[in-house]
Amino acid sequence: MDVLHIRAEATEYLNTAGLIDNFLRPRLVGKRTELHELLIFFAILGGLHLFGFLGIVLGPVVLGVGLSLFEAFRHPEVILPTPTMPPLRSPLVRP
Repeated sequence: MDVLHIRAEATEYLNTAGLIDNFLRPRLVGKRTELHELLIFFAILGGLHLFGFLGIVLGPVVLGVGLSLFEAFRHPEVILPTPTMPPLRSPLVRP
């Protein structure tokens, strides 16, 4: 590989990364997520690597689901009801 080819590849990579971070991320992910921008950036890049163009959307989704599952296993008391809680009643079932 010559130096010109390496420079062209690096420029293309940096332009793609800049496009993702500055243009697509705020529009696709939004401002209300509680994920750090760097995590989202790497999720988009990993999604692009694994899933192709669809990975721009799937990467952050997989990251969000994975982090939610991690938090659920880390703090099971948030998910599981405690013995002191009354049983949940369905509005469709009459006593």
